[in-house]
Amino acid sequence: MVGCGCWWWAGAGARLVHLSSDALHGGRPEPYGDDEPPSPVHAYGAAKAAAETAVRAIDPSAVLVRTSLIVGEGSKQIQLCRDALAGRAVLFTDELRCPVDVTDLACAVLELATSSYAGPLNVAGPDAVSRAELGLLVARREGLDPGGMTTATGRSSGLVRPAQVRLDSSRAAGLLRTRLRGVVELLTG
Repeated sequence: MVGCGCWWWAGAGARLVHLSSDALHGGRPEPYGDDEPPSPVHAYGAAKAAAETAVRAIDPSAVLVRTSLIVGEGSKQIQLCRDALAGRAVLFTDELRCPVDVTDLACAVLELATSSYAGPLNVAGPDAVSRAELGLLVARREGLDPGGMTTATGRSSGLVRPAQVRLDSSRAAGLLRTRLRGVVELLTG
């Protein structure tokens, strides 16, 4: 990252807001706080952890936004649910995440760009749901039959990924004007 000239924002007076992921955590039943160190269990999570380390080294005043599954009309996550409802994809029943609406995330990032906050900040929705539960919410919202949904467990698939990653976004909720809505509200409201 240092070799690519990515530090130009400092000279331009710009603020660095780095988008990271909940994938840098290893998974556990308790929610992860903002300041918890990464504990990745797969290559993608390790890459996200390394990126955060590089950003902190380059700009200690940067914001590290740790987010979760991004949902919204036309999003990859919603399309995956539609595909699973049609039997063309599989949704895991044992992987819990805290989906966030793309608009809420974008508004939060814009707020953070004009703030003085530095360091990691969890910016995710308050509802922890499995991908299969997300699929059921999409089915209900779109009037689709959930009977055709294909599910499995991450463990049975042989994939090495964290199962339960709940982000505690209470610090962000207190800091931001943007309300981080839960996926249940988003898809049933």
